[in-house]
Amino acid sequence: MCRLVDWAIERVRRRKQHKLAAHSRMLKQNRRVLMKHSDHLTEAEHIKLCEILRISEYIQKAYALKLSFRKSFQPMVNKE
Repeated sequence: MCRLVDWAIERVRRRKQHKLAAHSRMLKQNRRVLMKHSDHLTEAEHIKLCEILRISEYIQKAYALKLSFRKSFQPMVNKE
């Protein structure tokens, strides 16, 4: 299931990459940043992710959906 979510965000990235010619190279070179788990990003990758999300509202929405989907699969922590 998570792979399908990653493929969906990749399709959004590609679509925007073709439409945003000025940012095309940056979107292509940093595509793994969108796929990587947010907890495992380095500081430099986090900065690149912020730049990517700033470029396109659609990529931003797709990434937010990805995070919420992955969050739903995290184990429930019993807080007492």
